[in-house]
Amino acid sequence: MVNTNKKIAAGLLALTFVFGGAVLPTGVVSNNTVISASAEELTYGNFTYTMLEDGTIEISKYTGSETAVEIPDEINGVAVTSIGAEAFHNCKSFTSIIIPDSIINIGEKAFWDSDKLIEATVPNSVETLGKYAFDGCDALERVTLSNKLTEISIGTFYCCPKLSKVNIPNSVKSIGDSAFAGCSKLESIVLPDGVEQIGNSAFSRCDNLSYVKMPAGLRTIDNYAFYICKNIENIDLPDGLEKIGEHAFDQCTKLVSISMPDSVTSLGACAFQNCYALADVKISENITYIDAYTFSNCKSIESIIIPEGVTRMGVQVFCGLDSLKSVTLPESLIGFGRDNFASCKNLKELTVPANLKTFGWSSFINNDPSFTVNCYNGSEAEKYALSNGVNVKILDIDGNTKYPEITSAQFNSEFHQFRLNWTPVEGASEYGIAVQIAGKWRIQAQKITATSFTSPKLKAGSTYTVIIAAKFNNKWDITDMNKRTFTIKIK
Repeated sequence: MVNTNKKIAAGLLALTFVFGGAVLPTGVVSNNTVISASAEELTYGNFTYTMLEDGTIEISKYTGSETAVEIPDEINGVAVTSIGAEAFHNCKSFTSIIIPDSIINIGEKAFWDSDKLIEATVPNSVETLGKYAFDGCDALERVTLSNKLTEISIGTFYCCPKLSKVNIPNSVKSIGDSAFAGCSKLESIVLPDGVEQIGNSAFSRCDNLSYVKMPAGLRTIDNYAFYICKNIENIDLPDGLEKIGEHAFDQCTKLVSISMPDSVTSLGACAFQNCYALADVKISENITYIDAYTFSNCKSIESIIIPEGVTRMGVQVFCGLDSLKSVTLPESLIGFGRDNFASCKNLKELTVPANLKTFGWSSFINNDPSFTVNCYNGSEAEKYALSNGVNVKILDIDGNTKYPEITSAQFNSEFHQFRLNWTPVEGASEYGIAVQIAGKWRIQAQKITATSFTSPKLKAGSTYTVIIAAKFNNKWDITDMNKRTFTIKIK
């Protein structure tokens, strides 16, 4: 706290500058203090400073070339309480700096691009550390922070590539956007339990970051928070976490497992995209929407359970999961986007819930040729699979059908053929495969007495509108034609 004598002296100085003619007491201005041309700016040695409204001093500029700089705690008996915005911007000389414990505020970009500064101690008197305060300090290795800080501001240590050690004080409640982004030597970080928010890109591109202690009070991990943190293997998400932002852990290529607490209700697009080593995943039970690319290219995941309550999924959520062998889709799911399970080369089958209404195109391209969609008769999944040359197995055949219904379909990409299996119909003398040509139905294969048909070799990529017909008393049954038609694409 600034004492009374300092405040009185500061007041006298301020009055002198305003009214001009007063005589200053002997000793108030030292020999190395010069009043500049501006009434608001003064110099003291290599420092330019201004008077603040509370009668204290703010350092506004450093003009020296020393390798070790000590900021005065007072000038002519007046307390120095603030380091102004860009005060030490682009200072190329000093490697160390002593900040006195009279300082309460450090302004935005105060030490921006002071690229020879190696170590800094922010004293416990400091309550505010401005945005980008140490941005671009290329040589900065170690920092001690004030225990009165409530936040690490936006970009505070942005692109400090040699910063290897920093202790976050218990007073801090939030980590600002890009606060430590690009700190490629930072190996570990312990976030105190009071931290509630990790801002956008807060630790992005921290290439050597391998350990993160998540705080108990954390509520939000914002977009790109740990983007391209290539050495993180495990991370414990605390109960109470509510949001995981877009790209939050994208390209954390050594991350092995993730367990979302059920408090998580928002999961952003690409949150775990390109986490190649990720093998064990537990999704929050309170997620209702899984956004696009969330687990795309997570090549080590073998199985995943999508919890009941999820109603929709975006595009390419599970695209490129080379090791995926099994997926459980909830009955609550009513739609998902394109390419959701594309290039899942080890996925043999997928059971699609009956309520699924929207089905993204190319969801099963580049999968194993034997891959099969288990779905319901007449469902969007069935229509999609048949029209895209994907094997189908129907789940809800009751054996009492009035006309032939598909039970399964297989496609052969080598010989460009398909094989259909259907339900028998009591009283049918034979079956036939009818194809719509130029708007008319024509029986292309008939006198089939079995309940299966294998096509001849056809042209790859061609499509056919097809119906399986049954003959009764020498007449082909045409009941409910519109309900029975389906489109087949030749692989």
